Amino acid sequence: MPNANGFTETQQRILELLSDGKPHRRMELKAQLPDELSSLTAMQMHVSVMRKVLNPKGEDIVCRFTKEGISYQHIRLLSNPYTGYK
Repeated sequence: MPNANGFTETQQRILELLSDGKPHRRMELKAQLPDELSSLTAMQMHVSVMRKVLNPKGEDIVCRFTKEGISYQHIRLLSNPYTGYK
């Protein structure tokens, strides 16, 4: 069940991990899921839902592809009066 911020407990743990603004590997995010048998697909679904909550607040979680693999990073979007971000 979502909390006042719109995130479940699992999503809140993922957001706390990403709060340093640095890229984190997929397996680091997956480790925040409550069940060690959870899949990467479940983790990606959490990230997708989180992006929908963060985007109206001028934030996002971006996926980065590097030679080391896939990572996720929490970012703030630039202000743009044409898209409604302040």
